[in-house]
Amino acid sequence: MQLEKETETRQEAERCRLLAQRIAEEAAPASAAVYGAENETLQKALHRAGVRADAWTVAAKEQPELLIVEDPAFEELPSVLSEKVLLVCTDSANLADWAEKLAQRGYYRDMSWRSRGRAQQSALFCKVQPGELAMVRGYEQEMDILRDRMVRAERTCSEEAALIERLRSDLSLSRSHEKQLEQTLNAAIEEKANRLGLRITVCHVLRYTNFFGTLKEIVDSGELGRIVAIKHSENIGNYHMAHSFVRGNWRNDRFSSPIIMQKSCHDLDILLWLTGSHCTKVSAFGGLSYFRAENAPAGSAERCCDCPVRDACRFNAYRVYTPLLGQWPADVVCLEQTEAALDKALREGPYGRCVFRCDNNVCDHMSMILEFENGVTAAFSLTAQTNAVHRNIHIMCENGEIEADDGQRQILVTKFTASPAETFSTRVIHIRTGSGGHGGGDDGIMEDFSRSLRERKTESRSSITRSVESHLMACALEQSRLTGKTVDMAQFRESLMKS
Repeated sequence: MQLEKETETRQEAERCRLLAQRIAEEAAPASAAVYGAENETLQKALHRAGVRADAWTVAAKEQPELLIVEDPAFEELPSVLSEKVLLVCTDSANLADWAEKLAQRGYYRDMSWRSRGRAQQSALFCKVQPGELAMVRGYEQEMDILRDRMVRAERTCSEEAALIERLRSDLSLSRSHEKQLEQTLNAAIEEKANRLGLRITVCHVLRYTNFFGTLKEIVDSGELGRIVAIKHSENIGNYHMAHSFVRGNWRNDRFSSPIIMQKSCHDLDILLWLTGSHCTKVSAFGGLSYFRAENAPAGSAERCCDCPVRDACRFNAYRVYTPLLGQWPADVVCLEQTEAALDKALREGPYGRCVFRCDNNVCDHMSMILEFENGVTAAFSLTAQTNAVHRNIHIMCENGEIEADDGQRQILVTKFTASPAETFSTRVIHIRTGSGGHGGGDDGIMEDFSRSLRERKTESRSSITRSVESHLMACALEQSRLTGKTVDMAQFRESLMKS
């Protein structure tokens, strides 16, 4: 927790430094005042950038040229304002509320000032009305930016899940309280949404990919008969594991969640979707085998920056992140994507730590067996010990089999023959990956959600009614792994209701 607070403090200081530098260069005010800030970080950053800045007050003898309002949702619009007002926050809805109030006071949006992403939403308003052409051009450019963000939206589900889990950790919820909260929230949300006719979509994006969509079409066509058994593997990839689940946000289930929930609720959802049935029993085995202190190379250090053997280590943070500046996963390590900023982050932040000496405790491999109401059984493997990040699945049906790998973007469909003497044929389907993240799933889920709003449908392909079960399965699998016992899903649900 202390490490997280230190990281947040450093990130806030860096955010203020970049904002102050931008204000000094683009707005160039002679004087400025900060309104609504919790501390003096931005004020000090403005001073260092050469802008005279103080905390805002109505009683000031001379109003500053620029008023900077941080997190306007928590502040009231002052009776006295500067000639220019800059709104800064992390929620665009807050900007909209204040923009309306400023417009009523005779202020106009200065479209030459651009907001720069979700991490720092901002908008500049002034008393001088811009020309019509400037306003039209500015608004069209804003729309282009919004369209681009929609196309490139990524990691939505992971970010929201991480936020929920961090809040739970901060509140020091016990395991029993976590389960009770999960059960209560799901039941309340589902009942309320259905009663009011609202639409809630869970971001199980794999259902919206061409890859799994094609598999579903083949299974539902009946050409191979009913499903008998499934073998499914999620191959995390050793570098992805090291970044996200050893050094990163989801490394420890005390302030995140078990890896089966965080990484594989999508896969459990896909198994439910393909089988078209409910899960009845689960059993799981696994643990943390490799990313442990006893496996650290001889002579290695706590951090890569101090490690004398880092050149021989594939987890050397400099070797991992430096070639990927401006891309994932380097763009997660620091806000400013420069070698200097990266070096500072690796020296001070969590991503520069030795992967064998972190505070991680989530599994790096799990093997699971699942049974479904319709008699289908599934063997599911989750492992970090792979080079590539991909999923592969083998669906065995009554009259044929399907073998597929999303990394190769290929599906093989084979119908059974009577004997080895007969020639069999395999149909090869090459999958076109859609644009956007998660193999096109991010764009697909947004299109489906927008369509449900337009057509006023209350059900989507990944509505909360359909998506809750995979989360319950993840909890049950973790319980099975910890206790060494097979978990009956009906009894598991009943125990949650009683807790």
